[in-house]
Amino acid sequence: MKTNKEIKEKKKDDLEFIISAVTNRLLDLVRVEYSSMLDDHGYLWLYDECVTITHQVLFEESSAYLKWLDLWAKGESPVFSELNNECFDWYHMDKAVDVWESKYGGEKNDEEEIFKAKAEIIGYMIDEQKDFEGCGLMTAALEFSNDLKERRKNSKKQMIENIVEKLNKSEVGDVEKVLQKLNNKKED
Repeated sequence: MKTNKEIKEKKKDDLEFIISAVTNRLLDLVRVEYSSMLDDHGYLWLYDECVTITHQVLFEESSAYLKWLDLWAKGESPVFSELNNECFDWYHMDKAVDVWESKYGGEKNDEEEIFKAKAEIIGYMIDEQKDFEGCGLMTAALEFSNDLKERRKNSKKQMIENIVEKLNKSEVGDVEKVLQKLNNKKED
């Protein structure tokens, strides 16, 4: 069992880490898809929004973090990614994007502005390549993008497998049989 002091310190450290991760993720999003808001309000405003959103996703009632923290405080050794099918920082970055988009989705740039912002970012990155290894940079970026897509696909697949496993262990029983019965009822 952890002491109140240990729990408080853990919360502080985790909060600082996730504020950093969320700020990094939302900055990328806002620079591309909400640049006019950034022009209007500035980076300090964005940072304040990131802090507010981080508090929301970490500490809202029944959040994944609070559930994980409760297990940790009881002396267990939970692995966040095993409980939530995603690593600690990415899970909260994705939640923060959801909160941002539900709050500001209506103020998103149009497709032309988004395309222009992405092109500018890529242009700056290529420009920084002194010996013009821009093609190598673009190839690496495309490979990374494909890896991300594969990870997301595998994460969803793992989440479904975990749900099926839990259902198989529950009163529901064999999920395959339940699905067959549901299919048979649809056909009738």
